[in-house]
Amino acid sequence: MALGRFLPCISNRENRSRSASINSWPPPNTLNLHIEQGKSIQVREHQFLAATQYVEYEFERVSGISNMLFGSSGLFIDKFRCIDGDGILWLHGYGNVFEVALEEGEMIDVEPGAWLYKDGAVKMDTNMIGIASGFLSSTNIAMNRFTGPGRVGIQSMYIDGAAPPRGSEKK
Repeated sequence: MALGRFLPCISNRENRSRSASINSWPPPNTLNLHIEQGKSIQVREHQFLAATQYVEYEFERVSGISNMLFGSSGLFIDKFRCIDGDGILWLHGYGNVFEVALEEGEMIDVEPGAWLYKDGAVKMDTNMIGIASGFLSSTNIAMNRFTGPGRVGIQSMYIDGAAPPRGSEKK
């Protein structure tokens, strides 16, 4: 039996008690991010779990053929912003999730599948980096370069559509 995928949205606008069950393999690291009024956060597609009422959602198609073909970031970036008040956004990441605070003009290169979220002010570019020596000479790898100021969330592993380990299926 295959385990389920994440629910894209859970809405509870009434004052009744409700519950939700979220299931995935491997078990993710769930985190919440505070978004101040007037600020935004951009998230890798399929990482969103839930948000509070003041969080607005839109998406952006990823531009650049190299990002779509080699970047492993999917075709869309989810964009969340708060206009009428502060909000909380819940995401999931695989492995451990680390946050890096970049200063103005500071850069970090991250393997494309490893980034989880970034502040709206952080610029992201996809770069092809050539390896010039050794066994992998003449090989190019794609890296996402993030330029500050702002926060970047990095997950220590990423799994897309992974199967559960043997023996974990229900009989």
